[in-house]
Amino acid sequence: MFSHYQEVLHFLFNSLPVYQKIGGKAMKLDLSNITNLCATLGNPQQDIRCIHIAGTNGKGSVSHMLAAAFIASGYRTGLYTSPHYLDFRERIRIDGAMIDEEKVVDFVNDHYDDFLKLKPSFFEMTVALAFSTFAAEKVDIAIVETGLGGRLDSTNIVDPIMSIITNVGLDHQAYLGNTISEIAQEKAGIIKAGRPCILGQSNEDVAQIVKQRCEVMGSSYYLADEVLTVRLQDRIEKGLLCSTSTTDGQSPTDSFVLPLHGLYQVENAQTALATLKVFNGLSDSARQGLATLTDEHIIAGLEEVDSLTGMQGRFEILRKTPLVIVDGGHNEDGMAALMHSLKAFRYTKLHLVAGFSKGKEIEKIIRLFPAQAIHYLCAADIFRAVPPKEIASFFTEEQEVELYDSVLKACEAALTNADPTDLILITGSIFVVAEALQFMKPEKMG
Repeated sequence: MFSHYQEVLHFLFNSLPVYQKIGGKAMKLDLSNITNLCATLGNPQQDIRCIHIAGTNGKGSVSHMLAAAFIASGYRTGLYTSPHYLDFRERIRIDGAMIDEEKVVDFVNDHYDDFLKLKPSFFEMTVALAFSTFAAEKVDIAIVETGLGGRLDSTNIVDPIMSIITNVGLDHQAYLGNTISEIAQEKAGIIKAGRPCILGQSNEDVAQIVKQRCEVMGSSYYLADEVLTVRLQDRIEKGLLCSTSTTDGQSPTDSFVLPLHGLYQVENAQTALATLKVFNGLSDSARQGLATLTDEHIIAGLEEVDSLTGMQGRFEILRKTPLVIVDGGHNEDGMAALMHSLKAFRYTKLHLVAGFSKGKEIEKIIRLFPAQAIHYLCAADIFRAVPPKEIASFFTEEQEVELYDSVLKACEAALTNADPTDLILITGSIFVVAEALQFMKPEKMG
């Protein structure tokens, strides 16, 4: 049927409903379709041990950190994340390596008739492919990141060892609810009976909602900073020098270096390390036969998280002269964390390349931008991209704004205008960052 990988990609992106292209119309707001699809595959989700992760921000980073720790511990580790930046296969990795192109082709060919019958969304198909791959490859553990929500997310047919909710903020309100409490209810939908849940960051309302869900489900509840604390000691050239301490007042452990530059990664590391501490404290049966991880292996994984898992696009430095940073921040909380990280860098002038997708609270996000900057407004090559002219309407007359019809042109203009001591930040949408990475891959930069 399909003989080449590119043919399959064309089918996936043009024949199945894709959220990044058409928005909410691609979403199936129930689990019946993914349940039926996986049933035709033999219910592979029942054959994998996993940790399930939801959250408004940070869930991708925490997923990568957990996967790195398990890989460093010698476990055959599956990792499912979304969306991808440069290659569809980034979504499904085993021991950090992307799924083979041939496996994607074989999966679509083998189940093409099922796709025609069940009409899955693009996301449902990728989830089914991930579960099928992890089961066939007999991974020891799979780290599974949700898509938009939790309760009705296609990944939520797993029965995980543990569940994680990194945090809850306002994003995707059209699908998840208009308040923090409503969104927290959706995220808490991943909590399963008798399976512990770790909450990374919360306010009182979120904590109460997650606690109540845990009580109903008979699940143990943990707040990350009550398990342990990760502190930033220094920002060094390689990344973030951190230390950990337990909440009983013990001295910090040996320092470790996260090879990441966004200050918000300290909190994500805290969530990941708290999760692993809880994991190690579970009974053998609750860990489903997996052995505990040593501190040495955990730290070794975190210190190599980028190379072990292919993590990218999160406050990633692409060039040093001028300094070029990309970050997929696309909601108010994410942008606030990004701007906090930016304050740690010295530069002469800021060149800010930004584009947004429809449905985002653009005005609130733009208010967080530094007052003094040149803004290069652009649109990613997706249907949901907001036109640059519309983005410009949220700026004041005093702010310097330039409009470009593509991410490429905006990046080229910023590189042309920037002096060696300036900083170029590319942000606002994962899809903007993806196109910037295509243009400015690190290996091509000086």
